[in-house]
Amino acid sequence: MTAPVVAAVDPASADLAPARFGALIAGHTGAPLLVAGVFANDAVVDQAVAGQLGEELPREADEVLAQLLPELRSGGVEVDAVAIGATSAPRGLALAAEEVGALVVVVGSAVDGLDRWLAPGSTARRLLDGTSCPVALVPRGWASPARLSAVGVGFVDTADGRDAVRQAHALAARAGATLRVLAAVQPRAWMGEAGATDALRTRVEQAAADASADLIGEPVNVDVLVGEPAEVLVRVSDELDVLVCGPRGYGPQGATLLGGVTRRVTAEARCPVVVLTRGGGRLDAFVAG
Repeated sequence: MTAPVVAAVDPASADLAPARFGALIAGHTGAPLLVAGVFANDAVVDQAVAGQLGEELPREADEVLAQLLPELRSGGVEVDAVAIGATSAPRGLALAAEEVGALVVVVGSAVDGLDRWLAPGSTARRLLDGTSCPVALVPRGWASPARLSAVGVGFVDTADGRDAVRQAHALAARAGATLRVLAAVQPRAWMGEAGATDALRTRVEQAAADASADLIGEPVNVDVLVGEPAEVLVRVSDELDVLVCGPRGYGPQGATLLGGVTRRVTAEARCPVVVLTRGGGRLDAFVAG
């Protein structure tokens, strides 16, 4: 069985954006969708532990999840739902993702976030700080397009950066979308003449072209822009259906880790953002076959 997309739904706010994004991705790739809601009550959580480590959660999640299923199934996606008893939402989602071998976990933005802007709440921030599978963050109130048509990927000339291009292309190819390989260059004072803008841009353009040279299928466009990388990606995100970013360049393999650029992008982008794990091998397997 193909590993599922796990989409988190907050039973208190019932924001459907994560479930809708999960359904869109599942519909393009054939992966099943598992909609998950976290709750806590005396039957499933130890009061003493919750009093030390827990957070405020609804007492049940089944009713909200049941209300979602008809809408999601109407799109022809294989959907199931699970209510998870846990001391906190990120703990419950992380444990569930590990148990089912999830290849991506989709979470929403903070309840006080602006529509169409990313605003990670405490659940998203904690999942983005070391979860063992890719994490997708979706703006509050996000409206699903009929299909993915523009997939972007942030490119850095590193092993993880090249892997991000390959994984984003796998998703774009299955969706029939154009892939935009996005890179930014910003000369630094210590570089001297060797770091002139035109020289940097030429080197990065060549590296991005090399990273995408063997990709077969849908169109691939390479855009190298001048500016701070986070600012460039946030600005371009308004033109994308989804933006794929690699993890921080150091830390344990197999973990989702935010760096300086991805931390800002996941707080300000105007489209869903998928942050990959170190070492790769998730999204390309997710959309294979």
